[in-house]
Amino acid sequence: YNLIGSVYRAQNNLSHAETALKKAISLSPEEWSNYNILCSIYIMKCAWKEAVIMCEKALALCGEIEYSKKIKNRLTALKEKIADSSGM
Repeated sequence: YNLIGSVYRAQNNLSHAETALKKAISLSPEEWSNYNILCSIYIMKCAWKEAVIMCEKALALCGEIEYSKKIKNRLTALKEKIADSSGM
């Protein structure tokens, strides 16, 4: 379901992508990449708070240092986006 979700995301079919990634998470809740991909889908949907939640879950599960750095950067940018949006 991870791959299916990624394909739907690439096709900009965000509804199907979200459904597939939620299924992937239900089958493999310890797989950080599922949360990371779902985070990117929420970013594409401008669902910032949901994206932060998924990003935090991906970061908590990710044991790969290089990817952890990328996820931390994404999380920081998302939190800044939310702060900017609420300040308007």
